[in-house]
Amino acid sequence: MQIGNLTINGKAVLAPMAGVTDVVFRRLCRRFGAAIVYSEFLSTDGLVLNHGNQEHKLILAEDEHPVAYQLFGSKIETFGTAARQLAEFKPDLIDLNFGCPVKKVVKNNGGSAILKDLDLMYQIVREACNAVELPVTVKMRAGWDHENLVHHEAARLSVEAGAKALTLHARTRADKYEAPARWHYIRELKESVTIPVIGNGDVDGPERAKQMLDETGCDAVMIGRAALGRPWIFAEIHHYLKTGEILPEPRIADRLSVAWEQLETKVAQSRSTVGAIKHLRKQMAAYFHGLPRASDVRGVLMQAESVDALRTIFADYTASQPDVDPDGERGWLREFTELDRQWMKQKVIAA
Repeated sequence: MQIGNLTINGKAVLAPMAGVTDVVFRRLCRRFGAAIVYSEFLSTDGLVLNHGNQEHKLILAEDEHPVAYQLFGSKIETFGTAARQLAEFKPDLIDLNFGCPVKKVVKNNGGSAILKDLDLMYQIVREACNAVELPVTVKMRAGWDHENLVHHEAARLSVEAGAKALTLHARTRADKYEAPARWHYIRELKESVTIPVIGNGDVDGPERAKQMLDETGCDAVMIGRAALGRPWIFAEIHHYLKTGEILPEPRIADRLSVAWEQLETKVAQSRSTVGAIKHLRKQMAAYFHGLPRASDVRGVLMQAESVDALRTIFADYTASQPDVDPDGERGWLREFTELDRQWMKQKVIAA
């Protein structure tokens, strides 16, 4: 996939998610094969006026490229200024958010609310494109509601304004995240434009990724909530698209070692250990999704406030599972990352 002068290798990208896609999580997803990773969305007003405590969202790492910053807002002039500010940090892309359905965003005319004013959307895209040499891309929904579908016209105007790729979340704002995604919107859009189209909505595994690619003809799929607690989903998708084989479920100890790496890295980069742990509780709980006694573990995890407490939870749980042997046969997940199980060994030995 070619986005402007940028060549993208791979068919699955990580969606921007508020409170989730920080530099630590993005690096994990890139290691497992995400073709592009997107930042948490950034307020243009916050960047231009230097408020809102967004500095931590601007951190980029050398090993996460290609990486995109995503912007949201509603004032034309702030998009140009904010895009120029972000370009100084050397991302690969600037993405514009016209899809967020959250009330506090749309009440200020941002996110998917802009789809009600396509002239404003056009001017924003043009302002951002004129401000930077980086490729500018657009992420949008199909419309405000099903009586006001605008994805065709919004795409046409975005291309005319200079956008180099489009991501379509195949829902309207009224659908939020509950209604099934309507993939035919993606197919229709792909058939109407010459720039790359990334499909978004209801891809939760390798088979669904292939299904979306086949049914819509899109150039790549965007993975959001399905990557929570499962950053290796990108490796699973890549393997399936290449071989037609579904990889076995990762060993429990391996998947929790990935979780532990995310936790330790986040804590090391944070000013407050307790703050980092509280921020990651839901993400840590997601790593247990689908495992035995997951609901019991989640209850304990949501009360943890120290690294030692989490180490005990992880080690006690892992020791109770049949694949606990840390020195046993390597699972496929370990081929993609340096998993350190010292957290488990220390607890088991101490016991």
